[in-house]
Amino acid sequence: IVSMIISLPIALGSAIYLNEFADPKSEFISVFRSAIEVLSSLPSVVVGLFGFLLFVLKFHMGFSVLSGAIALTFFNLPLLTRSIENYLAAIPNLQREAGLALGLSKWETTEKVIFPAAVPSIVTGVVLAAGRVFGEAAALLFTSGQSAPQLNWYNWNPLNS
Repeated sequence: IVSMIISLPIALGSAIYLNEFADPKSEFISVFRSAIEVLSSLPSVVVGLFGFLLFVLKFHMGFSVLSGAIALTFFNLPLLTRSIENYLAAIPNLQREAGLALGLSKWETTEKVIFPAAVPSIVTGVVLAAGRVFGEAAALLFTSGQSAPQLNWYNWNPLNS
C-alpha cells in the first residue's frame, strides 16, 4: 500500500506530461520513454537486489517496510506510467478540441475534461498494478528482511522452539 501511495502521484504526473504536454519528437522524451520500457522489463530479483544495495546498505535504512516500499515503487512505476498514458491517449481528440474551443487552457482541459473521462480506466490500471506489486516477494525479501526466524542448526530438538 505504501508503494502505491508513493508511485501513483509520480506515475500520474509523468503520464499526463508525456501524453498531453511533451513534444513527441524531443530527444529527452525519447530517452525517458526508453527508460520506462527498460525499467518495466526488469525482473523482481534485480529490483530487490538494487533495493537491498541502495536502500538497506548505502542509505542505512535497514530492513524496513519503507525500503521495501521504495524498491517496489521502482518495480511498479513504469507499469503505472505506461498504463495511465495509454488510457489518456484513448480519450478522443474531439474532447480536447472541445475544451480548448470553450476557452479553457491546455491544463484546464486536461484537468476538467480529459482526466475525469479517464478516471475509470485509471482506476482499473491502479488495481492491476497493485495486484502485480502485491504478488512480488523477491524485492521484499531483499529489502524488508526474511520473514522466517533465525534458525539454530545446532539444536536438533523438534520440541524446542
